[in-house]
Amino acid sequence: MLPPFNAVQAFNDLDHVLRIEELYLLQRVAQKITSILDLETLLDQIVADVAATFGYNRLAILLKDDRTGELVVAAGWTGQHVAEPPRSKVDIPLQIRGELIGSFNFEHMETNAFSPERIRLLEALAGHVATAIANARMFERERVEKERMTKELEEACAIQSGLFPVKAPEAAGFELNGVCTPCREVGGDWFDYIRLGDGRLAVVLADVSGKGMGAALLMSSTRSALRLHSARGLSPREILFELNKFLVQDFPASKFVTLVYVVLDPAGRTMTFASAGHLPPLYVDMSGAQFLKADSGLPLGIMECEFSEHEIAMPAGSRVFLYSDGVTEAINSAQEEYGPERMLKHVSERPATVQSLLDDVAKFTCGYPASDDVTVVMIGAAT
Repeated sequence: MLPPFNAVQAFNDLDHVLRIEELYLLQRVAQKITSILDLETLLDQIVADVAATFGYNRLAILLKDDRTGELVVAAGWTGQHVAEPPRSKVDIPLQIRGELIGSFNFEHMETNAFSPERIRLLEALAGHVATAIANARMFERERVEKERMTKELEEACAIQSGLFPVKAPEAAGFELNGVCTPCREVGGDWFDYIRLGDGRLAVVLADVSGKGMGAALLMSSTRSALRLHSARGLSPREILFELNKFLVQDFPASKFVTLVYVVLDPAGRTMTFASAGHLPPLYVDMSGAQFLKADSGLPLGIMECEFSEHEIAMPAGSRVFLYSDGVTEAINSAQEEYGPERMLKHVSERPATVQSLLDDVAKFTCGYPASDDVTVVMIGAAT
C-alpha cells in the first residue's frame, strides 16, 4: 500500500533538488573559468548551461564596446519565441574591480519569476561570469602578444641567418668552412668572409657579450662597421683600432665584442691576424697542434687601445681553427667544460674538420643544452 501523498514534503524535496542543481551550475561555471579560455566558446557554453538549468525564455550576455561604450550582445539564447513581452526581467551588472564590463540579462514570461533568493544566486553567477570574461580576455591579449613576438623573432632569425655566408668563397690556395649554431633563435656569434682585392681574403669570427635579441642587434651593428672599415684596405691591427673607436662610442655600457680578424694572402701563402680579446687560433700542421701565442688586445667597445698583428706561414696541409667560447665552455651534465685540452687532443689525433669538432663537442655534452652560441671556422691550406 502506497503512503499518503504529502504535498509539503514533495515541495521541500523539489526545492532541495533545485538548490542542488543551482549549486552544480555555480560549480560548472567556476570550472569553465579555468578550463575554457576562448571567450566566444566560454560565453556560449555559460548561456546554454544557465538556460538548461533554469528554463528562462530569453537570456543574454552583453559586453561593453570599448570604442562606443555601448552594451553589445556577445552571447544569447532564446527558447520558444512568443509575441508578448516578458513579464519578468532582470539585468545583473558584470563588474571587474568595480568597473562595469557588461550585463547578464534574464527574461521570463511568468510574473514575479525571480525570487530574492534566485536573484542572489544569479548575482553570484554573474561574479563568476565576469571573472571568466576577464581571464579569457587576458588570455587572448597574451596569445596575440605571443604571436606577435614569435613572428618578430622568426623575422629576426631570418635576417640574422642572411648575414652569415651562404657558402665559403673560393680563395686560391685555401679551403674555408664555417658553422654558427646559436643557442637561442638568434645570438651574438658571427663569422664572415670579406674579399679585399689582390686575391686577399679576410676571415672574421666575433662574439658579442650576452645572448638573444640584444646580442644579435649589437652583432649586426659590428658587422656593418667592420665591413665599411675593411673596404679601406687597412691592416688587421688598423681595422681593429678603427672599429674599436666606433664601438666605444656606439656600444651600451658593459657590452663588448671579442673578435679575431684574419687576412689570407695566397701570393705568400701566409695568414696575418689581429685579436681583440678573442680566444687564440688553433694551428695544426704535420708536427702537431698548438694554440697560437699572440698578444691579444682588449675586447672591442670598452676603451680605446692599440692592437698588434701576427703573420704565420700556411704550408700545404696546415689548418687553423677559429672558434667561440661556446666550444671550449660547452658543459656536460656533470658541469664539466669541454675545454681547450680536449679540443687540442681532437685535432691532434685525426684530420679534424669543423663537423668532426662539433660532433666531438656534442658527444661530450651528451645532449646537455648549450648555454652559449657555438661557432667554428676552419682555414685550410690546400695541398
